[in-house]
Amino acid sequence: MALLPAAAEARLCWPAVLDNGLRLQRREPMPVQWLPLLFRQHEVCSRRPERAGELRVFVTGSSGIYGFPLGPDQAVSGILNARRTPAGPPVHFYNLGHLFTYQVKDALIVRESLGYQPDLIVHALVLSDFVHRAPVGFPGVAAFLRGNRGALAAFAEERPPGLVEPLALIREAQAGERWPPAVENWRQTGRFVRMTAEANAHSLLAGSRQAAVPSAPFPLPQDDPDYDCTELVARYAAHWESWREWNILAYLESARNAADVPIVVVNWPVAERPRGRCYSARFPRAELRRYFGWVRREAGDRGLPLLEYQDLLRPDEFFDSIHPNAAGQRKIARQLEIDLAPLLVEARTADAAAK
Repeated sequence: MALLPAAAEARLCWPAVLDNGLRLQRREPMPVQWLPLLFRQHEVCSRRPERAGELRVFVTGSSGIYGFPLGPDQAVSGILNARRTPAGPPVHFYNLGHLFTYQVKDALIVRESLGYQPDLIVHALVLSDFVHRAPVGFPGVAAFLRGNRGALAAFAEERPPGLVEPLALIREAQAGERWPPAVENWRQTGRFVRMTAEANAHSLLAGSRQAAVPSAPFPLPQDDPDYDCTELVARYAAHWESWREWNILAYLESARNAADVPIVVVNWPVAERPRGRCYSARFPRAELRRYFGWVRREAGDRGLPLLEYQDLLRPDEFFDSIHPNAAGQRKIARQLEIDLAPLLVEARTADAAAK
């Protein structure tokens, strides 16, 4: 199994495993969450620029910007890469989205991505990211936090603005874990080797005369049309009442300043499926409005460009409250291409000046 040298530096890159190296995570659950492995199999590690002066734009956030449940070519980043617009500077978009909503998870991914030399980061936000619990019990997020204990401990030591308290709580909760981080990393490496072998076996099977084993249909995300608004409002009161106390925007500001990398925030589209005091099966109406105003003020105060896409899509352009379908992803990509054009020119000018 050959390891490929990264273009940017002398970093060893793993062969592509997850969606041909176009994502950090596959759509179904997987036993590996350790970010160094996920990054090294991703094109962010191994891709060589196709054109001189090509900009690297990292797209981060949760399952909406990831493109769930669609394939990588139907997600915003894949659509933008396929367009290859001749106008403006050459650019490639890297899908670093990750399933499940949790701002600490996404902040850690942004932190780990900085070593891969982005020219611009586009980070998508949704109110669900701000659940005020640390750690959280949701299996996908819990597995991610366990799989990255060493990086989370280092992150906590840095005392990143906006996230000091949740990182301290997560670190405290992880103190009783059975395996030290180094041992857990080796365990995950073994699992990842098996995943790589499995991926290569399927690839060989698909290229042979034998028919590849068809995959099971992937269930589409759907909201409950008969959701209980009273129950939803109570759930937000219990787990989101203090959501503004932890603030990934404060961390993004500090990351931008420390790494000298521009960061753009996208207020991710949400679908309206109203019932009583609720905007949808996911959001109380009053809390969502409060969130929109808060993000606008925070981004403005911190000098983070904000793209307000919350009302960009029609309800029929979603699978559910926060997951756009293929038509919705295409519309977001078109708007993002327009809105990023001047920022990409600035990034290209800054990159040329630095050289």
